[in-house]
Amino acid sequence: MAETTFHQKRLAHRTQFGFAERAVRVRIEDNQGAVEFDQPYDEIPFESRTITEKMMALRGAAIFFAVVAAYNFGSFALSGGADGGLISGAIHVVLAAAAEWGYRRANVSFTVIEATQGVVHIINDQQKDQILAMIGDRRRAVLRVAASEINIENPVDIEVEKFNWLHEHDVITDDEHREKLQALGKLSELGEMPSPKRLH
Repeated sequence: MAETTFHQKRLAHRTQFGFAERAVRVRIEDNQGAVEFDQPYDEIPFESRTITEKMMALRGAAIFFAVVAAYNFGSFALSGGADGGLISGAIHVVLAAAAEWGYRRANVSFTVIEATQGVVHIINDQQKDQILAMIGDRRRAVLRVAASEINIENPVDIEVEKFNWLHEHDVITDDEHREKLQALGKLSELGEMPSPKRLH
């Protein structure tokens, strides 16, 4: 099966996701360098967070130009219009506005997932939802194969907790969840599984 690949780019940031059968290959590049790793689907957490990286240098420039503009206007007013402070002030107002506009535009928002092999950064663009959906579908498929059968060597309460977790994260359906809990109840009654763990 051919890999499904996504490429993202925003300013100096580039990300690539190659979806293979058992893992997604993640490559992240920015001005600091590049990192690449293979992340198994069943080790990708369901939790994520959003971060925004901003160009603070542009905000600093905007503040600096605004201060210079204020100084020039003040100098012009105190001199009774005898110096060129008005023109210089107007120029610095334009520069301050341009720097502030750049600051507001030059930012990158990411969805971040702290996975086992590395930190996954997904740029929040028009492809983000497709990438998250692909991760969810592949993770669900792997978890169904790996964990959706009853392990009779585990205590009943451990298996109940497992199937509750799978159901909570939409790996198994309502009907499958109900069937597994009923089967666990019957196996427990027949004594075919270890007793639940208890604290002493």
